[in-house]
Amino acid sequence: MIRTNFLAAEVLLAGVLKICPSCRVLMAGSSQMYRPVGAGQTVIDEATATNPATFYGHTKAWSRELLDHYRNRHGLFCLMAILFNHESPLRGPRFLTRKVTMAAARAYLGQPPNLQIRNISAAVDWSSAQDFVEAMSCAMDGTEPADYVLASGRATTVEELLGIAFGAVGLDWRDHTVSESESAMSVPTLVGDAGRALRVLGWQPRESFTELITRMVTYDLQLLGSFPPLRR
Repeated sequence: MIRTNFLAAEVLLAGVLKICPSCRVLMAGSSQMYRPVGAGQTVIDEATATNPATFYGHTKAWSRELLDHYRNRHGLFCLMAILFNHESPLRGPRFLTRKVTMAAARAYLGQPPNLQIRNISAAVDWSSAQDFVEAMSCAMDGTEPADYVLASGRATTVEELLGIAFGAVGLDWRDHTVSESESAMSVPTLVGDAGRALRVLGWQPRESFTELITRMVTYDLQLLGSFPPLRR
């Protein structure tokens, strides 16, 4: 993580400064640069002090400080897009959203969904990766370099995710999922405030969470060889 998220960033920025200082550089940050404070929701924007929840988050926070140094000290057009969870059909199968969409596709085809959920009350700020790529493109075309939080601004529960994914194929997730906890637990949650991107870049997310998850279920059904009409 140090080599990928920090040392490689330093090599890249030093090279840009030496060879092509007019080049523009955007690096991806992470919501793991922060952690919830207290119960309920913690809202993160560009001015929020970093408080990494993981070592991965630490390395991303270091690279943000590096970008700030090259931007203010050397005048490079460099910035960080602070990305909250972003999903697409390309998401790896070890991630929760893809586990759920694959399970919904299997259940529709009569296959064992093999899905166990620890806490359906846990909530995540999920968005479309496609929308985030559009926002990053807008940021690179901007007149001034600045960091941007990219997020939906809404915490969606795992239970909602399950309902959307299995509902897309006309199934009830309760009939196909083992949940270790179905009680309403208060889980600290991070939510991103993308207000700067909305105001400065004119960015507007195009894909709702329901549309995103339905698209992912469709993709997984195609992988398994079935093409049913899905509800939107």
